[in-house]
Amino acid sequence: MRVLAVLPFMMLSGAALAQEGLTAKVQTCAAITDNAARLACFDAAAASIKPAAVATFGLAKPSEAPKTIAMAVSKIETGPDGKLRFTLEDGQVWRQTDGVRLPGLGKGPWTAEVRSAAMGSFMLKLDNRTPVRVKRVS
Repeated sequence: MRVLAVLPFMMLSGAALAQEGLTAKVQTCAAITDNAARLACFDAAAASIKPAAVATFGLAKPSEAPKTIAMAVSKIETGPDGKLRFTLEDGQVWRQTDGVRLPGLGKGPWTAEVRSAAMGSFMLKLDNRTPVRVKRVS
């Protein structure tokens, strides 16, 4: 009997999990009667959310993208136009698109919060400073 209860979870792994939306994953997990298999299904669904959503944040508009990400900043550079480039700890690079100045940045450490803004744009708030409009370049 236990083998049959685990079977729905096994069918959710791999490509099926990647293709289903979060709502469908949760509904499928909720239908599993075996407690251990249901928990394993929920754990697998939860583990697939953040890495995929954060990795694509700012590039594409996935249907289940987070509204905000917060991450350490590994490097801040000033371009020839005076605008800043922020490299986040996971390698994301965001380029400033507005003219807001952030004087006295120092050598870090910094934490950036990037959030979705109006009309597909993004705002980056470095620590407690004024937010700047940014665009993800990689």
